[in-house]
Amino acid sequence: MEPIQLRRHLLAKPSELWWWRHWSLSLCIAGISLLCGACTVKVPVHPEVGTLENTDKLPVVTALLIKQETQGYIFHGYPENLTAGGRWHDFLLGEALEKAALQAFSQVFEQVRVVRTAAEAKPFQLVIEPTIEDFHFRYDQITYGPLRTGVLTKVTVYAILTAGDTTLWEHRVQSPWQRKGPWVINFSVEEEAGQSASEALAYALRTLAQEIAQDPSIRQWAAAGA
Repeated sequence: MEPIQLRRHLLAKPSELWWWRHWSLSLCIAGISLLCGACTVKVPVHPEVGTLENTDKLPVVTALLIKQETQGYIFHGYPENLTAGGRWHDFLLGEALEKAALQAFSQVFEQVRVVRTAAEAKPFQLVIEPTIEDFHFRYDQITYGPLRTGVLTKVTVYAILTAGDTTLWEHRVQSPWQRKGPWVINFSVEEEAGQSASEALAYALRTLAQEIAQDPSIRQWAAAGA
């Protein structure tokens, strides 16, 4: 049987040989992913919110409340699909949230100062507290076929704006899936994953800040001098 099978392989059509090589390489890539299953991917997240549109700063000193547990939040987990599914990923989302929130809300309020506790925030006229409610990521091989892979992430951020014991505004924003890639073989996938997460986080904070800036009730409150 072996000589017959070998002969059939040698007489195979070029298209059939291409597909055989195609899937063989895919199996090799999958094997490398499995071998790296014990590795932890440290994902750097560095969001850049950019410039908000048509924003006049509110003349209010505002506390940006990022509690210690929020600032130290790290997403520990696996991708939501089988591609690279054996690799544990660490996204440093808490530090990134603080950076993105400071970039965004500093364009909305005249002064923004980071505080860690409700007691520290109490003397301020306004307090804005953002938190990450949900985070998803996966590697996308279905879109590109077995030889190429991309990465997708999305995040949900909730923010509440208070004046003393009064809630002036609260909202949550879920970013669209942010895509990076594709690539065939990439030994630094954490860079693309980090860029994808950075853009998702920047989108959410930029949207929240823009909504506060355009909210007429908040502007009316600020104009009344609290």
